[in-house]
Amino acid sequence: MSAQRPNIVFIMTDQHRYDFVGCNGNRLAQTPALDALARDGVRFTNAFTPISLCSPARSSFMTGNFPHEHGMLANEGNFHPMFVRLNPELPTLFSRLREAGYRTAFTGKWHMGPNDEVAPKFDFARTMSDCYAWIKKEGYDWTWGTEAHRLEYGPDAEFCGTPAVDFDHFPDVWTGRQAERFIDEHAREHSDEPFYLQCWFYGPHFPICVPPPYNTLVDPEAIPEWPNFRDTLEGKPRIHAHEKWRWNAEKIDWPHWQRIIAHSYGYVKLLDDVIGAILAALDRHGLADNTLVAFTADHGDNLGSHGLFNKGFNFYEETMRVPLIVRWPGLPGTGPTCERFVSTLDLTETFLNAAGVAHGPLHSRDLAPLLRGEPVDWPDDVYAQFHGYETTLYTQRMVRTARWKYAYNPADIDELYDLETDPAELTNRAGDPACRDALDEMKSRMLRWMARVDDRQAFVLAYHLGPNARMVGVEEFERQGGAWWQHHTKT
Repeated sequence: MSAQRPNIVFIMTDQHRYDFVGCNGNRLAQTPALDALARDGVRFTNAFTPISLCSPARSSFMTGNFPHEHGMLANEGNFHPMFVRLNPELPTLFSRLREAGYRTAFTGKWHMGPNDEVAPKFDFARTMSDCYAWIKKEGYDWTWGTEAHRLEYGPDAEFCGTPAVDFDHFPDVWTGRQAERFIDEHAREHSDEPFYLQCWFYGPHFPICVPPPYNTLVDPEAIPEWPNFRDTLEGKPRIHAHEKWRWNAEKIDWPHWQRIIAHSYGYVKLLDDVIGAILAALDRHGLADNTLVAFTADHGDNLGSHGLFNKGFNFYEETMRVPLIVRWPGLPGTGPTCERFVSTLDLTETFLNAAGVAHGPLHSRDLAPLLRGEPVDWPDDVYAQFHGYETTLYTQRMVRTARWKYAYNPADIDELYDLETDPAELTNRAGDPACRDALDEMKSRMLRWMARVDDRQAFVLAYHLGPNARMVGVEEFERQGGAWWQHHTKT
């Protein structure tokens, strides 16, 4: 590996499921550029978002901390600012890199505050506000299309369609071309400086509108029904059924979902073509050999799985598990895939350490040892949170291992899924006496995670456990926990 500090390109899509990447095993997902990136790098098969919601997930990437620490608990604008304000005292990834001498750039969807606040944070910034102003200047009356603009909740909501602009004026194409422009300018005028490029796309988030030919690439009838599409949601928290009702998804039959999903596959192919052009720009200027490229998504999308639409208020695989591909030329690895459990907020520490930037403790871990294929002490589970959005604040926590997934719902029943026998997550085993030992073990794991990241929801979990608290890990929590825990247990 070159002694020169690597350039860093962080590419992120929005609401992109793990299985909507070809190299992750889906023949209907046409992603040759991402597949090639995976062949040259490392593909993580068990990468999970720290939270299945846009603004909090993005803020986690930028700070290296879970939402309870950085303060952006829901999407900006959802609630009072005290719940959706990024802690200004926390340094961000891009500010640290800029201070360390990196030339920084941002293109695309920000979603962590007003777009007009972005430019001063970066040396080069192009937001969606800039994009829409340009589209209007080009003479287009921008909407998401004649079909998909009808997004009111109801049986006629389409969620997909054809946009009112052509390919060259499509927002995600614009985002990618701005990234190419930055790379071209950097190679021409700033080749002696390392750079950090943050390219975040809007899609394949709904409304799933894509221009021809992407809107007809996949035959809807060729899409097999999800194995959990007909989930009755019985024995699960009521919020799941409420979300199905809120989006009126209960009235969307499978042929309708096939049409929506087909458009999503088309959107993913468009994004892959745009990403391919960005990677080609690195090659064109001879930058690829010293550029760390990471691709991921902020979270996934149910897209009809469990009969649900969108994300949030659940920890199903379709919303929590995301694609993650990292290519770091010159970093020796042992193979093209890594099966360790990682959080996408681990990218924060990975980038900072790659750039040689000193920092304090984070909830993030450096992925470099996994990329090298080195033996390393690494968790065999992953932790995630949710705090609500739009309709309500709603606290939830998750711990996932290879076999089990435990979801803590303080306002309702808990969830436990045996992913070995029930990969579709159809049956909640939390109340099954045969799974009591597994449930206790998962609660113990959750308390240990809460201690590790100083998540004060642990006190509520321990209170709910009552006499069983000691059995499932409170002693471990007391050994690891902060002063607040000591105070509450004494008083």
